Amino acid sequence: MGNAAKRQAQSLTLLDLPDCRYLDERGRCRIWVSGTCAGDGCAFQQAAGREQTGRQTRWAARLCALPPAQQQEIAKKYYHGSMPWKHPGEE
Repeated sequence: MGNAAKRQAQSLTLLDLPDCRYLDERGRCRIWVSGTCAGDGCAFQQAAGREQTGRQTRWAARLCALPPAQQQEIAKKYYHGSMPWKHPGEE
């Protein structure tokens, strides 16, 4: 991180920080060793929900591809009988 980016990051308040999945609840960056957010100019910045949406889609697709009996077993064992990977009305 260059000097200009460091100065900009030091002047950011919690409300000025970007919506980034790598920021913790105190506004510290989990990528940079210094923990200081570089703001909107950061190359690592990702929206908070972007990666999660991709993950949810992949696991839901994998569970939907299983035979119905196996889906039922997983639902009973881990989800108290519900199937969160299916759309409403699909169970």
